[in-house]
Amino acid sequence: MPITTGDINWRPRTAPEALTALELLSSRLRGAGDDRAVFIDVYAVITRRVVDVMQAEDDTGFLDPQWLSELTGLFAEEALIATRCSLLGEPVTSSSWRLATRHAARRPASPWRSAVLGINAHVNYDLGLVVHDYLRAHRERIDAPQLRRYHQDYQRVNRILEQSVAECADVLVDRYGCRATTAAGYLPLGRRTAAYAVMLMLVSWRDRSWRDILTLWNAPDERTRTRVLRRMDRRAGRIAQAVTSGPVLGRSLRGIGSALWRGLG
Repeated sequence: MPITTGDINWRPRTAPEALTALELLSSRLRGAGDDRAVFIDVYAVITRRVVDVMQAEDDTGFLDPQWLSELTGLFAEEALIATRCSLLGEPVTSSSWRLATRHAARRPASPWRSAVLGINAHVNYDLGLVVHDYLRAHRERIDAPQLRRYHQDYQRVNRILEQSVAECADVLVDRYGCRATTAAGYLPLGRRTAAYAVMLMLVSWRDRSWRDILTLWNAPDERTRTRVLRRMDRRAGRIAQAVTSGPVLGRSLRGIGSALWRGLG
């Protein structure tokens, strides 16, 4: 079934614009039975919570909510454009997005894998690229104290992610019938343990992405910056390969399980 895409805003510049685009795209994809909707739906959950923060009248805890809104728009563009390229049969630039869209386009796809593949591409590659590009475009007004304030807001996003995990799991179960996610909910403390493991993974990935951002920010020349971006792309691509590979994924999950056990202890 053809998917109408001409009226979708592929380059949003604020969090509300990003939410509108993500919800419209996910609706079109779901209507066509296309599992490339899975990550778009998951990301829409998180984006909706960002919009709620923007619209809250009380203290949100963010030092620069406008920066968060602008960054959300630019960040969403990466996922939207990767999905559009995949739909149109055009080259998808990053290796992690190529694997993510290819997996989701297969029938039947694994919903939880589609979600993790999208999250990996978005956090381990897009995040560092987009934040750095934003900082670079505004370099003349960003000093060390401002960079620290941005980092505080960057860290506070973890709270939004933590609040979104349960709703994202509901999306996988209710909309996509994800058996693995459903089964996790039947285990003793299954949902709580799974949510803790997901946040452990996300925080680790986001901490690594911030280090990549600082490396890009301090890069002395364009050659160094290109080398860092290629390294980010390779790393995200390797993680994507692990997610789509049973034996490798098993080893990765055992590593996460060990870290989870230490954290619970």
